[in-house]
Amino acid sequence: MIKNAILLAVWPFRRRTAFHPENVSVDEFLHDDDAESLRTALRRKDWPAARLILSTKDPEHRMFYCRIAGETPGLEEWIDAPCHTDESTLPLLIRGARYIYWAWEARGSAVSAEVAASAWPTWFERLDHAAKDLTEVLRRDPGDADALQYMIMLSRARQKGLDESQRWFDQLLDVAPTHLYGHTAMLNALMPKWQGSTELMFAFARKRAAAHPGTHLPVLVAKAHIEHHWTNGRERWLERDEVGEELHQAAHASVFHDDYVNTLMTPVPWNDFAYTLSNALYFSASWSLYEVIGEDWVTTQPWGSVRNFLREREYAARNRRH
Repeated sequence: MIKNAILLAVWPFRRRTAFHPENVSVDEFLHDDDAESLRTALRRKDWPAARLILSTKDPEHRMFYCRIAGETPGLEEWIDAPCHTDESTLPLLIRGARYIYWAWEARGSAVSAEVAASAWPTWFERLDHAAKDLTEVLRRDPGDADALQYMIMLSRARQKGLDESQRWFDQLLDVAPTHLYGHTAMLNALMPKWQGSTELMFAFARKRAAAHPGTHLPVLVAKAHIEHHWTNGRERWLERDEVGEELHQAAHASVFHDDYVNTLMTPVPWNDFAYTLSNALYFSASWSLYEVIGEDWVTTQPWGSVRNFLREREYAARNRRH
């Protein structure tokens, strides 16, 4: 049965009067000028300019900028110099982040059994290098939330076990209880394909979502359902009544909540909830998200491509009046 949701939140942003599919693209910088400037500075090996942006006092922006820096190709070729000359922990943090992403570049996204044997030595070497840098950052600044997030990622990648991942996550909660990337890192660690199980994954997502209504964190419920949907696609998981209801409630605890405030990271829950709600047949709710995503706020995940986004959007458009 097709389900229609009544939206309880008042949207504090403008909707476009027209939608042009040919204009849709993914902007990895989330239309943040400083994020784009950071990538440019790093490619130019301009550490002073990059440092200025990375030194933001906004925790969410710093979290995002660390990721932009860590994903910058070629950074590993010159970041050693700032690590020796800059007395702060910032270049060590960025080098540690870069070695993690660089390790994933060597390994690829395939399951372990399909990874080339020649990739494993490089993978572990780079992860070990990251661990040294991040351990030093936390020795000097135990409250660095972004370093703690990367330690959670490292625990999973190095197969250190859930106890270690949980230890780093508990430390993160003490200093940044709503850190989105840190929560996502812990959710990933709890997935069945890594160190956890379906039960642990969902229990974590539900617990953290319930602890912080009116924030991004209820999107963890959507992310857990997306993972289960992708790994059990033949079950038509998202179309189950109880799944759709839980996703609907999670959206109302997050982006549809009266206390929710739009931030730099808001496109993340917009896209995750748009995808899950339309697949759960909650077309009215998903359509509200598709409208605000418009042409400009499409993220790579969970769609995988602009083509997939447009297909799902059209599916919601056809059914939202039924």
